[in-house]
Formats: sequence, C-alpha cells, structure tokens
Amino acid sequence: MKKNALLILLIISLSSCATVFNKKTQTLSVTTNITDASAKINDSIYKLPVKIIVKRSKKELPIELVSDSLTKKYTLKPSVNGKFVFGNLLFFQLFPVGYITDFTNQKRFYYQDKVFLDVQDSVGVIKTDLSTGFESFKHHFTKEYPTKKGQINFVVALPYVNTFHSEPTNETPVNQTGFFGFSAGIEYFYTNKRYFSANFRAVTDFKLPFPAPLDQDGEYERLNSISFGLTHNHKIKRFSVGYGLNYSRNGWYKHYDEYYVNDVDKESTKKINKTLGATLNSYYQISSFFFIGVNYNQSFLNLNKSSDSKFENVISLDFTFKLSPNKNRLK
Repeated sequence: MKKNALLILLIISLSSCATVFNKKTQTLSVTTNITDASAKINDSIYKLPVKIIVKRSKKELPIELVSDSLTKKYTLKPSVNGKFVFGNLLFFQLFPVGYITDFTNQKRFYYQDKVFLDVQDSVGVIKTDLSTGFESFKHHFTKEYPTKKGQINFVVALPYVNTFHSEPTNETPVNQTGFFGFSAGIEYFYTNKRYFSANFRAVTDFKLPFPAPLDQDGEYERLNSISFGLTHNHKIKRFSVGYGLNYSRNGWYKHYDEYYVNDVDKESTKKINKTLGATLNSYYQISSFFFIGVNYNQSFLNLNKSSDSKFENVISLDFTFKLSPNKNRLK
C-alpha cells in the first residue's frame, strides 16, 4: 500500500512541470539609463547594474530607483511561468493533476528576468514578456473597429469552400463540396451599427483547393450557383449578422465522356433552377479591412415551375475584404 502511495505521489510530482523544473528563486538582471544609480529591492540596496536572486511569488515586487537627482518607484508584476501554462499539456492524461499540483506552490510564478528601470517611464509598471504578449494578443481580438452612419463599404470576397445541396429536376438530389468563387457588393450604414448590403456572388464546386488545370474523364457532376442578395445587417463589436433575400441561378451539369461510356443514350446534360430564397450570414472582423465568415443561401421557390419548390442551398466560407472611400470624411 505504501509503495502504491509513493508511486502515485511520484507520478503526480513528475507530471507538474513548474514544481519539478522551477526553483524557488530566480535571477533578476537590473539596469537603468542613468549613471551612479542604485536600486532598493526587498530592503537591500544594490549598485546598478546588478544581478540578484529573489524568491518567486505571486505578489508584486516593489523596486525603488535612487540617484543623486531623483527617487523613482517601480512595480514588478509577476505572471505564471510558461512551464506551468504549456509544460503540463505535454502530460496529456495527467495535465489536470499537474495544474492542481502546481497551484499549491509559488514556483509557477516568475518576474521579468531582465529589468530595465527607465527614468522616462511614466507608468512604472514592469510586466513579464508572457503577460505583455498575452495582453497584446487579447487586445488584437477585443479591439473594436467603429463604423459611422452614412459609411459606404465596397466589398470583394473569395468564397473559398462551398457546400451544395442541389435538386435538379427529375434527377437524384446531389450533395457536393468544392472550392472557389467570387463575390462583390456594397454596404450602406444607416446607423453606426446597422447597414444594408447588396451582393453578387458566383460559386463553384471546383475539386482542388488551389487554382490548377484539372482534366476529368468519364462520368462526373458539376455544380455552381450565381446569386444576387439583399440583406439587413447588425454590427456587434467585431461580429456582424445579416439576413435577407436572394435570387439564385443554381446549375447542375452531368458529363458523360463518349470514350468511357458504352450506353449511347447517355448524353451530357445541363439543368438550371432559378429560385427565390433566404440569405443568412455572419462575419468576424480580423483587421480594419479583412473579415472571415459564412454565407448561407437557402432556396424556397422554384421560378421555373412555381408548383415545384426546390429546397436547394449553398453554404460558403468567405474571405472578405472591405474598403470604405468616405469613412474618414464622416463625423
């Protein structure tokens, strides 16, 4: 029983990276940009530049810069160590235990190891590279890009991945996924957060995820869709959601190669459904001009034969670019 308990304790200890690989102390290298200066750290005074050893802690570490001409206070902010954040993930099956173990001691924390006391620093707060990087990453994905009433956007998009559900007349329904297309449109903001959009799009089920010549022999099917849509849209921080109507021309093409087909009655066939339907879309803003999102066109009414409704749809993953020619002129 004791052996089993010791084995479990050993496994838990070895699975917690900060506990195993970090010491209780760390080395700080402290410098400044003034001459003849000293730093007061933990009630001790050190002539700068200096390397000192401090205990790891979750508490802030105050540093006071002292010279003949000034006295300035700084705060060294701790953050969790990378070995704690990422190292425990290496022990996939035990990483919850590893995190719990590391949470029980101060070894998971560290201070910025190279500390530069800048006398021009008006804030006086020194953070770790990991903490600064995380805040920069967080800022990138929380930063808002405000829009203005009266703003006009010209829109160009690449519908990169397209999934089709097609119901050609007197044929078996077809489900296929392919690549590429083109979309262009215009947006008008009638408030700061709401806008109307008119959009033209043409999408295909090209078989390769990159542009290249493609020769297909024998029997195969091709799908495409050309549509015009009008949507009403809401901007919610960096997200947008739109809904509206579309007119679509959905094409189905069945190809038979006479060299590969023995049945002389089989001929290549093309069928078109002209439909009315609904459009839903949602996009996320990556930068001031680049967006990624999904557009969904659902057909309800077949204009070829109103009594024969076609519930066709096309779902596209869009890479979208927007340019506003008048935004900077608006108040």
